[in-house]
Amino acid sequence: MAVAFTAALASSVAPSSAWKTTAPPGNDAQWRCANHARNEWRVQTDARGGLLFAAPPARRPEFSLRLPGGGRLVGIDKGEFGGSVDWVSDSGRERLQLLQTNPVAFTQYQGDVYIASGLSHLGDEYGEVYRMHRLAPTRWQIDKVLDIDEAPTAALAESEVWTLVTTHGVMRVDLRSFTATRMHVNARWGSVYPNSVVHRQGRWYIGARGAVMRLSPSGDAYREEWMVPPDCAAATADFCRCRE
Repeated sequence: MAVAFTAALASSVAPSSAWKTTAPPGNDAQWRCANHARNEWRVQTDARGGLLFAAPPARRPEFSLRLPGGGRLVGIDKGEFGGSVDWVSDSGRERLQLLQTNPVAFTQYQGDVYIASGLSHLGDEYGEVYRMHRLAPTRWQIDKVLDIDEAPTAALAESEVWTLVTTHGVMRVDLRSFTATRMHVNARWGSVYPNSVVHRQGRWYIGARGAVMRLSPSGDAYREEWMVPPDCAAATADFCRCRE
């Protein structure tokens, strides 16, 4: 069942039993409905680790990671217009472009920095993981350690394992061996723009356009369900809007 929301929430809300759980879209019309949804949800946690769903902030093309040893990495993602990874000094007076790519997320492991990058645009798609090793304050060794052949859109680091949400599902990247393991597949996710991921009590919650996608363990795989607010318990492909 596909859903589209007609009103955005101004602040974060805690999911409760009032939220409805539905099956993912089952046909092209329902996927088009989800693609045209007016609301988008971002998943996050509060200070106590509680799960929150929120309307995402306006998209910003930059994000950063402060580095031990000084300075910070700045990721700039302008989609089809390009992107880069830059090092910026603590004072802000020095800036050095390290990599031309479309960065999605940074993480650190055993003193190195890892970058997930990629882009899906007009039928073209790529995804990569880079490792950056600092040789001197302004000198880095940069190696591409993994091609993932699909665009990452969100990431969650847990020790040596990096979980990447992509346009085709979820994969787990082992930063020790530079190998990727497919966790869940849904090649239609690119049409609902997944933007964030939280792992809580064995389940994965993924924010996206039109719904929060929930993956629950089911044998050796995961069962995909969509969570929607109570006023979006059903939708019609004809009108693509919520109804009771």
